[in-house]
Amino acid sequence: MHLVDYLTDRQGKLAAGCLILAACVVAILPHSLAADSFGVYQTSMELKQAEARLPGILDEFQKEGYSEEEETQGFSRAWSSDFFSPYNYSLYTGTVSLENKTAFLRIEGDSGDVKSITRILELKGLIEVPRPDYMPEPIQLTEKSHLYAQSLNLLAPWAGVMYASWDSPRLTTGQTYFRVISYFVVDSFLIWAAGRNWFQEPFDLSKNGGQVAAVMVFTRSLGAFQSANLIRGHNRFARLGYTFYLE
Repeated sequence: MHLVDYLTDRQGKLAAGCLILAACVVAILPHSLAADSFGVYQTSMELKQAEARLPGILDEFQKEGYSEEEETQGFSRAWSSDFFSPYNYSLYTGTVSLENKTAFLRIEGDSGDVKSITRILELKGLIEVPRPDYMPEPIQLTEKSHLYAQSLNLLAPWAGVMYASWDSPRLTTGQTYFRVISYFVVDSFLIWAAGRNWFQEPFDLSKNGGQVAAVMVFTRSLGAFQSANLIRGHNRFARLGYTFYLE
């Protein structure tokens, strides 16, 4: 093989590998960059009173994990979780109209976090949440083990998701299924592609084992980051004694 052909072949395989990895990041990390759920709730308090109480409630479970936003998108005030927060949400306050001074809160973010924070604001008496006449008893959470979570993630990232989701408000049923399936498909596909030297030859672990190990580290690193945040946020809720209606 001539040098030009060799470099072109390597560049092609590298480009294919990078495209596959980029697609996998998008598939494995759903809902992390944008809100996928929202809720709007009325409060019996006056707007200024609700806005004064809200930061204190957020401080309970993530002090210094959020910040007030300058851009309120037309609302009165807005707060959003920071990048290193274990949660993903934005909160907006406002009134129905200039004439109607009834105050309300809008909550946006990951489905599980929107439901969790909605429940906390309900417990604190800040908002009123309409519920059916019959509801099961809310449960108090028990803390989860980071060691168990990371061990399961090392074995298979989808197993780490199942552990983090079990008896926790952090992930809804839909989020759990989506992430489990995504991790299973992506992990399997990357192992198969890397074992074939990115579709260049038959699957051979003895020859391409290094590439297989690299992609396994890649998916498990992403899983470790997600599991750590999910467990960290769950344990904060558990220590504070909040109760939740679990799916």
